[in-house]
Amino acid sequence: MGKTSFRTICIRNEQALEYITSLALQEYNTGLKLRTQLTRETANLETFNEAFERISDRYFNGKASNLDISDAQAQLLNAQVNLLDIQLDLIASEVSLDALMGKLLGF
Repeated sequence: MGKTSFRTICIRNEQALEYITSLALQEYNTGLKLRTQLTRETANLETFNEAFERISDRYFNGKASNLDISDAQAQLLNAQVNLLDIQLDLIASEVSLDALMGKLLGF
């Protein structure tokens, strides 16, 4: 009975390690995707910011309407929210990966 239970424990430990390793790899890949999205959304935010500045100039010169400035502002705010969402997701992913790595390292 001692050998069987020891063997069973070893198999379960190995399965747990494989599972945690798989989760860590998934989380790492998620982080890579989020970093790519972060780069893209940062560029989008810059684009919407420039567009908002152009529309603002046109608005103050009487060449754009309230609707134009409102639309530009809404697009800029949406870009800011998207960027913050990705940053939050990235932080959560990094925390999860750190936790999983701690389990892998036995901490």
